[in-house]
Amino acid sequence: MAIYYVDQTGGNDGWAGTFAAPWKTVAKVNGFALVAGDIVFFKRGEVWREKLVVPENGAAGNPITFGAYGSGAKPKILGSTDLALVAWNNEGGNIWYASGITTQIGIVVFNNEGSTGVKMAAKVGCVAQGDFWWDDPNDRLYMYSVGTPAAFYTNIEAGTSGNIVSIGYRSHIIIQDLDVRYSGTHGIAIDGWDHAPHDIIIQYNSVSYCGGGNAQGNGVQIFSGIVDDCIIRYNKFNQIYDSGIAIQDGQPSTFTNVSCYYNLISNCEHGIEVGAFDAATTINGVYIYNNTVYNSGGGFSHSWRADPYGDGIIYWGMFAGAGLYTDVNIKNNLISNCIYNVLTDVPTRAGVTVDYNLYYTDGLKFGYADWPPHSAPENFADWKTHSGQDAHSVITNPLLVSATDYHLQAGSGAYNAGINVGLAMDYDKSAVGDPPDIGAYEYTNPRATINRPRMNRKGFVPFRTYNKGYHYHGN
Repeated sequence: MAIYYVDQTGGNDGWAGTFAAPWKTVAKVNGFALVAGDIVFFKRGEVWREKLVVPENGAAGNPITFGAYGSGAKPKILGSTDLALVAWNNEGGNIWYASGITTQIGIVVFNNEGSTGVKMAAKVGCVAQGDFWWDDPNDRLYMYSVGTPAAFYTNIEAGTSGNIVSIGYRSHIIIQDLDVRYSGTHGIAIDGWDHAPHDIIIQYNSVSYCGGGNAQGNGVQIFSGIVDDCIIRYNKFNQIYDSGIAIQDGQPSTFTNVSCYYNLISNCEHGIEVGAFDAATTINGVYIYNNTVYNSGGGFSHSWRADPYGDGIIYWGMFAGAGLYTDVNIKNNLISNCIYNVLTDVPTRAGVTVDYNLYYTDGLKFGYADWPPHSAPENFADWKTHSGQDAHSVITNPLLVSATDYHLQAGSGAYNAGINVGLAMDYDKSAVGDPPDIGAYEYTNPRATINRPRMNRKGFVPFRTYNKGYHYHGN
């Protein structure tokens, strides 16, 4: 077991990877034979335009951990190319193209996230500033711009297809403290397929501006296979083409003991999605607790995707057969300012419990059809009657601090309105009361807080185990 350090500015792949002699690239990590218990730290404040592919499995009690060291902002791993630095050719009028774009572009982000482009199905659709289209046969990216895009914009982040962090089917893995941005596909992905990934923790990451390639893209994607014991917690997701967090299949699959709690999810098309295409898929033990979901349907993709949604939570199955869902619990979540609060495919689905949530606002915001136009959406009272869900949930203003700060203000209806689900601390690492507040933050009051362990100078932070096997990490 060893600790390795990666410093994009001051490192060298020919060095030993120690604190004094760090590696330089993500590619070095991808190709290195890590062993169970190894830790790879990326330097805070640094930026890599590469993609991390977890190369090996950890072991029980000795996971392989990827995290951060030093001080400052989380290390950024970008799945993009800055097209403000390339040559643009004018094809006539306001149509420009960049050559040598061999990988599909799913998203284009301008001027340090000041705006995003609109992806078109054909070049002829590029008629407004920032519209773009990827010409696959000719490896070109076309864009409508008044003047060359390189002059019109200060920077152009073009997110290429492919996951930024690929866990694949690896097991006993921890991904933490990373800033993941600008993927044309997914931010962080577990892809089981014919394998059985298990014991994976994804925590304290920031994932933003992902998706658009092949009409897909999630912040964290858990996809297919026999997936067991995964925790997604204390992450921040923003501007995701599809779901902040998605658990779904592409073949007969089994998802067991997957927990998603105390995450902040904003401006995504779906907040959290659980679904199955295959009749043989079983979803047994999924726990969606104390997440805050804000402004679903208000992100970059809503206006140009063929299947607009805008829901806080969606759970569905292409087949309504009994036994598909077992012990799926959706509790203590705060859903605010979304086009829909909850969507599902049938009015009643055995094995799912939705309760102790806060929704804001009411109206025709609960629906039963997975695919648009979401036939017969209804209000909260009718939803409770027809679905049998949300007996203790409320419709009330959560009194969030702002549209970007989801802390609770005094008098919030989320205060003490949840149910104890056995979690120890909120997104801010404040102790959780009994009963807890709804959403990712406890209201700041004189409650006791958990003492945070100190980092040593090399960035290592010990883990402590709380009830139900949940782990605490301080950063």
